[in-house]
Amino acid sequence: HITSLLEMWPATASDDIKKYLIHEQNFGFLWIDGHWIVFHISVEADTTVARTPNTIVKAEHCVPQTHGSHCGAVALLNLGVILKLWQQADEATAELWHQMLLSKQQRQGRGKDEAAITMLADILHSKGVPADQLQSRAQAAIRKLTLPVVEKALAAKDPWKALKEVDDMELIPGSFVDPAGDDCPVLTIQELVSDAKGVAIVTQEMAKDLRSDSTNLSVDSLAVVTIGELPADTSDRVTAVQRFTVQLGDLSVERKKHESAPEVPQLDTTVLRLSVHKDMCDWDWDELKQGPLKFLVARTPQLQYCDGTDCMKNCSKFHAAVDEAVNTVILDAWSWRWCTNDGKQVKIAIADMFGVYLRVPSSGLDSLLKISGWHGLFFEPRSNVSQGSHPAYKVVWLPKNTSLDEVHKKKRNIDVVLGLARMACKLGLRINVKDESMVLKQLYPDSKQVACKVTLTFEVGPLPFGMTREDIVLLLSAWKWLAKLIRPLRSTQGEVTVTLRSQNSNETEQKKVVFASAKTQ
Repeated sequence: HITSLLEMWPATASDDIKKYLIHEQNFGFLWIDGHWIVFHISVEADTTVARTPNTIVKAEHCVPQTHGSHCGAVALLNLGVILKLWQQADEATAELWHQMLLSKQQRQGRGKDEAAITMLADILHSKGVPADQLQSRAQAAIRKLTLPVVEKALAAKDPWKALKEVDDMELIPGSFVDPAGDDCPVLTIQELVSDAKGVAIVTQEMAKDLRSDSTNLSVDSLAVVTIGELPADTSDRVTAVQRFTVQLGDLSVERKKHESAPEVPQLDTTVLRLSVHKDMCDWDWDELKQGPLKFLVARTPQLQYCDGTDCMKNCSKFHAAVDEAVNTVILDAWSWRWCTNDGKQVKIAIADMFGVYLRVPSSGLDSLLKISGWHGLFFEPRSNVSQGSHPAYKVVWLPKNTSLDEVHKKKRNIDVVLGLARMACKLGLRINVKDESMVLKQLYPDSKQVACKVTLTFEVGPLPFGMTREDIVLLLSAWKWLAKLIRPLRSTQGEVTVTLRSQNSNETEQKKVVFASAKTQ
């Protein structure tokens, strides 16, 4: 390929090459397709012939071109191989030489733009930019961002990230005004000239240089916004209106102030935990596993939005309130989990339950709670501000052997029940907090049940061996302690949660209480 290129040169060029080929070994460097390569040149049968290193020595002894900007180092190393200054070279040596050549460029002062172009081209190559576009793309970036900005970004810990951040920075037109309230246009760096009006983004170093003059650059409103933090300046020549803004004109540039902030519509939302249990789901579980949320939305009208078109009287879909700007039910979905019924996360193939958190409009909450328990779907309201269940709701849990049909029957017979709840294999009725006492009395008329706001947890013990739940409730009642037993621990231990107010304050505290087993003495 090099020989064919030489044949395309003017005849005088070929004659000159032949004239000066007086040595047995003649080498040169050729700039081709944006890269330097070394070549051997000779005249054979009155024809100029050029050869690349891998045709002169074994190819495995040469350094391949693997980076977009290492060509100069590669060419020098391959020349050394041909001249037998060293037997072979590798990519690590090419990288070392490349950095050495860059540092030499930067120390000389001249050629700083070439060094930046070389480094920038190397980064662009690693990002997939074609080799024949590296130089032009690097030069275009420097023209746009200016050399000082690019050099600062290249010196950062993550040059690519720094370059992107600088490239993405821009001033929004209409954000700055002069003292009369008229807009100050956004300027490029090249437009920062005498008597200009407007505002531009510059680097910290450029801002220092611009404000170092004894006179203002413009008689109009002119300022720059620095990308870096600017040190305080006590000079009367420049006044910093804001932390990153430096005035360069006789008239100031000010941030445009809005008389009133625009009204942003706020939507009242609720977080739900949706659980689908395989043992109660009467849909195709294998099909559900392919795309659970899409599958459930397609089969659950309450999770679908109705825009009112052809809406029937008994439409079960979600209907937004008049003042709600929303056109969907599921606003967010996260934390997808496939688990066993007791909550252990497992692979999809062996899962008994699918769970996901949803954010929905609060206006659609009641309709979702009503269907909780149907088709294996259970909706649990969660707190919007902290972890845990929603404080406005309670669950009255039923005995473990209570069937799903029995729970649905109890729901129909108790008007205040909002929906069904499930925890592992245990079922319950979800109600509002205010209805807890009434529902407990209706479900357990012969048992003393305590309804209280759960704010404290205590550990109490030791208690006599063999105490039942009813015995513990009677004991707490005798102590006149408003406390609610959460669950017994085996046959001898339990946990209680209580509400307790001190005599001198309405403040409450939280402690943990466990009944410890002890033999009767």
